[in-house]
Amino acid sequence: MVERQGPMAGRASSSTPDETPAGAVPSQWPVYGGRYAVEAELGRGGMGRVLRARDLKLGRAIALKVLVPGKHDEQQQVRFEQEARAAGALDHPNIVAVHDVGGHGDEAYIVTELLEGETLRLVMKNGPLAPEKVLDLGTQLADGLAAAHRKGIIHRDLKPENLFLTEEGRLKILDFGIAKLLPEATDGPARFSTDTGAVIGTPVYMSPEQIRGHSADARSDVFACGAILHEMLSGSPPFARTTTLETAYAILRDSPAARPNGPLSRIAGRCLEKEPAARYANAGELLDDFHALAKGARITAGMAGRRRVTVIVAVVLMSALALALLARRYIRERQGAARIKIAVADFTNETDDKDLSGLSGMLITSLEQSKRLHVLTRGAMYETLKQMGKTDVQRIDEPLARELARQVPLDALVLASIRRFGEVYAIDVKVLDPSKNEYRLAAKDQGRGKEGVPGMIDQVSEHVRIGLGETPPDLKAASVPVARSTTANLEAYRHLFRGEQLVLRDLDPDVARQEFRQAIALDPDFALAHLRLFQLGGVESELDLTRALTLADRLSEKDRCSARAGLSLVQGRQAEAVALQKDCADRFPDDEWIGGVAADWSYHTGDVETAAAYLEKRLTVNPVFTEGFYELMVAWQLRGRFDRMLALTKESVRKHHTPVAYGYLVWAFLAAGNGSAAEETVQEMERRFPGDWTAVRIRLGVHAHACEPEKAEALLDRPEWATVDPTVRLFQVRKLHLLRGRFRKALALTEEHVARSLQKGDKIAAARSVAYKGQMLFLRGDFAESRRATAEAAELAFGGQSVAAARLTSGWQAQLGAALMLIPLGQFLLDSYRVLGNGDAASDLIQSRLAAPWSAEWHIAAARARQRGRLDDEISAYENLVAGDPDFVRARLVDLGALYLRADQPRKAIEALNKTLVGPPFGFSSNISGIPNTFVHGWYRLGTAHERVGDTAAALQAYRRVLRMWSDADPDLPELIDTRLRVAALEKAR
Repeated sequence: MVERQGPMAGRASSSTPDETPAGAVPSQWPVYGGRYAVEAELGRGGMGRVLRARDLKLGRAIALKVLVPGKHDEQQQVRFEQEARAAGALDHPNIVAVHDVGGHGDEAYIVTELLEGETLRLVMKNGPLAPEKVLDLGTQLADGLAAAHRKGIIHRDLKPENLFLTEEGRLKILDFGIAKLLPEATDGPARFSTDTGAVIGTPVYMSPEQIRGHSADARSDVFACGAILHEMLSGSPPFARTTTLETAYAILRDSPAARPNGPLSRIAGRCLEKEPAARYANAGELLDDFHALAKGARITAGMAGRRRVTVIVAVVLMSALALALLARRYIRERQGAARIKIAVADFTNETDDKDLSGLSGMLITSLEQSKRLHVLTRGAMYETLKQMGKTDVQRIDEPLARELARQVPLDALVLASIRRFGEVYAIDVKVLDPSKNEYRLAAKDQGRGKEGVPGMIDQVSEHVRIGLGETPPDLKAASVPVARSTTANLEAYRHLFRGEQLVLRDLDPDVARQEFRQAIALDPDFALAHLRLFQLGGVESELDLTRALTLADRLSEKDRCSARAGLSLVQGRQAEAVALQKDCADRFPDDEWIGGVAADWSYHTGDVETAAAYLEKRLTVNPVFTEGFYELMVAWQLRGRFDRMLALTKESVRKHHTPVAYGYLVWAFLAAGNGSAAEETVQEMERRFPGDWTAVRIRLGVHAHACEPEKAEALLDRPEWATVDPTVRLFQVRKLHLLRGRFRKALALTEEHVARSLQKGDKIAAARSVAYKGQMLFLRGDFAESRRATAEAAELAFGGQSVAAARLTSGWQAQLGAALMLIPLGQFLLDSYRVLGNGDAASDLIQSRLAAPWSAEWHIAAARARQRGRLDDEISAYENLVAGDPDFVRARLVDLGALYLRADQPRKAIEALNKTLVGPPFGFSSNISGIPNTFVHGWYRLGTAHERVGDTAAALQAYRRVLRMWSDADPDLPELIDTRLRVAALEKAR
């Protein structure tokens, strides 16, 4: 701003002179923000300097307001930030336009339009103004202020020094440094300092309620307008006294000084009423009277209804020092306040450029750096939407985001849009308080060219972070540009975003993998895309991770942390990997994915205590989260915490009312030994969800758990089966055949699936079924056939090569997709190699990263011990296996029980076999936990163990369960024949 009588003449006297004389330009002025070249100093004041500069991008002259480091206190810092946010949210010809805010080194700056003219204070230096001039300026003042009030912003510090008159006669409102948002606002920008009790503003123009320290509203601005009108009409303020204390007392108790009569005086009088209710409600009403006066209408506002209010209060007007102390206290309180839970809706893309459709992901990445904010991840948002019954969501637009915000609930919701005007792109951001349906703040930025969009994301992110209470030092300490932590190539980012969406929505991971590879093709140094490929899994995932880590400086701190933990895992250093991932979870507690991985890795290494702690914490942060529910249930069951199982599942049913929620509650009741409550729950579920396939599977599990095979089989005739995918139905029917001991029928279905898979050209799916066949043959006692089937599976998958060599075959890589992730072929083969005693093949599989790394050394040790006939070593290996990954504990406990019996340790066998009931009832979960009839084999071995210790009753109970479940089994099953003989002998002996 250029003033005719010296730059910033109204404020310069309050500042300490710099070493450089006002108006002089140092020889080496910096270029602020890489685009604002300084041309001259226009002036200086208590907040810093005002510089004339040129915007090198747009080629226009601008004003640069710089907050010089070391020349301001904390209150001035806060005011400077609020000025940028408030004025930047308004677009009106009577309000100074804010184009940009930023930082250069230790200096913060605001970029505004360059104004040439003088302040209203200078305009009034020679006394009162003509009535027509007062009407013109008053109308412009009310017009600009009405725009702010409509947006919910009140100025709180209107005075002649903050009103600027350009050479064209345009009045501009300046300095929104202590602005605040009206409580009733429903459309507008910012909520700033609203503390009741804070006396803030310029005393001569302050309203009575501000003097008392009460909350200010639009009527407080109206009072200031009245004081300014009075001064324009009379030449002096209405309540000016010798001291500030006397002035404050006069505002509270005295009538305003005399002024010329007339309609303008009546308008000023109504503005200056002591009682807010007697004033104009807002600047819009004041503007209406100005317009009416301009048209010649009679103004009846007058001073009617004025009441002298006696205020029985002790008025203490704070000094400048007291204000500074108050500001510092406010900043400390703000820093110590609870973190703000916030989410970002998808951008409204008004450009028709599909490369700009994923900008919400960029903004989340930028905001996540804040220590002040708890940013809801996209994964958490989709998880919440699933629990709301919204499973097919492609975009989280504003209406959907508002629903989500109420469900979580959120403290703030970011709503953003991007528009294009020729080569200029503009981003607008509003932050909504969902609980009050009012906007807390707004921010905007614009620039030329699409390549500038990531930088604009950085700018609006800074506005939001500062606006929500983050301090400038914290902002500066954690502000990596998104172009660096992601990519500057927006087309590449679009592919990354689409891939992430596919993964989060549980859609085709193969397509997601293609999207990530397209992103890398466009930007080979896109570290985050490499990391996402690793996290998605696949034959080259380790290479992707290595590449991501070579580009570690292109990752956010959070992603670098996860990548390093992942590298330790794939390189076989499990303990180190788990420790690193736990550290990540502790450093980034708001990221549910990182905490979930820490829980998952702890769980699979057998540390269920730690897993439960992370999962419970995650439930506290996100009460609707269900991913990891299974692990938490197993962890609690292993610890005997049936009370926690029941509490969790009852709450889940109360909130979600889904068949899955009811299924978990059934599991909890069965684990706690309350079969009648489990049955009642199943019946309620069936009433609520008639014909639902998930409900049928849960009922199947209950019948199996209760050893009611006929009732389980009756479910095969239910009409719900007709709606199920044929392959899924085949697997379910095969499970039931195995449970009933009908190996021949199960093997026939397996051959059918192998033929279907080969017909489709899916060798990996075929190999998986053949490996499963090998396990079935082993359980039936056909060891030679089991070995042949396992070898056939490896041949199908690897083409006769070693696993390591096959991994390099592009044709094999192309086939190895989502199916390998969902039901790991490697795990099937590893289980077969272990029980068949093929230690070399087990080692090759694990070294090639095609089987789960958990307890890898014990798989190999068990296989080698069986191969060498070392029973004690095999028992030791299995004891370590069952202490590890709980997902496969059932089958391994049955194997361990058999080993204990071979070693003539029946009591240890009983202890191990009694644990085989840990986990959900059969049929409830699709999670692979061994061949379904392994727990029938467990009953057989349990009966044998009880018989050896002389407990005939317990032995008969276990044997009879075998006979009941295998009432229609293949008649030549060795265990079935032996069970019948043992039962006959025991009953005869009794």
